[in-house]
Amino acid sequence: MIKNEEIVILGNGFDLSCELKSSYRNFFNMRYYGVYDRRSKNQLTNIGARCFEIISEPYNYGGTSTSPMFFDEINFWDLAVFKNGAKSGKWQDFESFIKNTLQSIDKSLEKLKKRKTIITSLSKIDLMNFIDITQEIEEKNTLLQFLYMTMQFDHEAFSRTFTKENVSDFLLGELIKFESTFCDYMSQEVLKSDYDSKSEKLLKTIQANKENGIISNVVTFNYTNPRHINSYKSSKSEDVFLKHVHGDLINRDIIFGINVSDAKLSSKNFHHSYFNVPFFRKFTKTYRTLSLTNKYPLFGRDTGEIKFFGHSLGEADFSYFKVMFDFLNLYGGDLKLKFFYKNYQPGIDVKSQQIELVTNLLKQYEESLEGEGNTNIPYPGYIFDKLRTEGRLSIIDVDFN
Repeated sequence: MIKNEEIVILGNGFDLSCELKSSYRNFFNMRYYGVYDRRSKNQLTNIGARCFEIISEPYNYGGTSTSPMFFDEINFWDLAVFKNGAKSGKWQDFESFIKNTLQSIDKSLEKLKKRKTIITSLSKIDLMNFIDITQEIEEKNTLLQFLYMTMQFDHEAFSRTFTKENVSDFLLGELIKFESTFCDYMSQEVLKSDYDSKSEKLLKTIQANKENGIISNVVTFNYTNPRHINSYKSSKSEDVFLKHVHGDLINRDIIFGINVSDAKLSSKNFHHSYFNVPFFRKFTKTYRTLSLTNKYPLFGRDTGEIKFFGHSLGEADFSYFKVMFDFLNLYGGDLKLKFFYKNYQPGIDVKSQQIELVTNLLKQYEESLEGEGNTNIPYPGYIFDKLRTEGRLSIIDVDFN
């Protein structure tokens, strides 16, 4: 049976190849320093200056003299991110930072609970007393200080009991504010760039030709909307063929999130999942994507080929690929995988990086099958060899200028 559908999966590398300033490092530097690259001369923006002032003199912001207006444009995640610094240009590292921050706060709250220290209301104590209570709980008190200072200007949050549930709700609300700032940033970047024409040209080189009669569905992990989507069905609706996994700029419903678990899908400890812990659950991508309206499936039974471009293929999104590969029978069927890349970063061997990413993805999938009891895998790397020798695996350089 000839399958007449393909899936094109896009990651942030696609937008970067279209010369869009969409990296975490770009956003971080522009929000706090007013430049895309901090190697050039720069100064703090208004947002950065406020974060710097609070971080430098945290004790000055525990009293009632501080104006609530001071926190109108910044939130908890601004303080945490600014304190941490832009150590990577990858959004997957930022999402790991969210997870690590939540783990640190959860650990501190557990210690408070074991000490039977119940804070009935933050409004009944000041910053100095709060630090006294928590100084043995968190080594540097930084995150709890930031938490206190941002909560004190949220009347509802500040008056509630300092429980895990209330803290988790507050942190999610602050993350949504942070997402909104990125949405504003990206919307402006798209407007002042030539994204429409560049994305159209690049996507056309990746998608199948119309003459082949192939229906090309685009699944994007980005928040942007590439203008050109080859639509070959009678509905002529681009929405059917462009699926945003984590929201989009037009609907302003973009999400950042964490993976459901640190354990590999083949691990016996996989049942220990963040999805099973209320404090973390609402931050997982699995939970947060439930709020997105998408009545169209990401793939169908007639899919014969999956094409990737610009995706990091990291563990945070592996669950999506696992479901696809299982449903479309990658191991025992005839599904083809094509990984496209472009040397958009001078001096970097993108091809070698792509080969490494593909190898890790297939290795992780192979381990997941072994964890499910598949005994038909004779040696490590067998799936990689199987796909390659059967002509079902390609790594392709995109000729795009």
